[in-house]
Amino acid sequence: MFAWVVFSFPSVSAVNYSDISYVATGTIAPRLIANIVSKGYFSGSVNARYLILRYTDPLCPYCRKEAKTWNNTEFSFLTGGIRMSIRQFPLIQIHPDSFYYSSLILCSWKLGWVKAYNAVNSYITTNDSVVQNEKPSIHGFSDILRMYSLREFELRKCMMNKNAILKQISATKFETKLFSVYWVPSTVVIDTKTNRFTRFLGTPDTTSSSYFQ
Repeated sequence: MFAWVVFSFPSVSAVNYSDISYVATGTIAPRLIANIVSKGYFSGSVNARYLILRYTDPLCPYCRKEAKTWNNTEFSFLTGGIRMSIRQFPLIQIHPDSFYYSSLILCSWKLGWVKAYNAVNSYITTNDSVVQNEKPSIHGFSDILRMYSLREFELRKCMMNKNAILKQISATKFETKLFSVYWVPSTVVIDTKTNRFTRFLGTPDTTSSSYFQ
């Protein structure tokens, strides 16, 4: 299994999964936790103890594989509740169209809030027909847009504001430096009670509870 590694944006290369340390831990200042929460698109209780950050590229094959099997049971060992956020980290040097789809996902949050954000993200990352398109397009999303009362012309207008999109992605880039996230998919779990974070390559498995004793 392989994962993409971003050593310095925009330089990107690939590395074998077994060559990377699976887990890293550290502490984070409360003000930085507050800053992360302020960026929005979290689902779950605002009083939850744990923040789950998933860093992903919508067209990364490893991220897409993870998205198809993802569910919150991986975190059943965490007591105190969780809040989850999917962070867009498009690797445009490898997947040039990923910026388009990340923009669509981010604008879905801006116009339809977190349920629409998660639904559009899930549709893109689990629907293989998306990556088979020769040219990225908003066509084919009509049902899901209608379900969340998203208007196509408003999404297009939002997506044309590339500076705003880049600002949001830059905020994610800051987080990846903060947690030393150099590959996707990666997951960061923040314990807001102890200000401790744990970074996983991919998704935590059933053995991950030992890191939270």
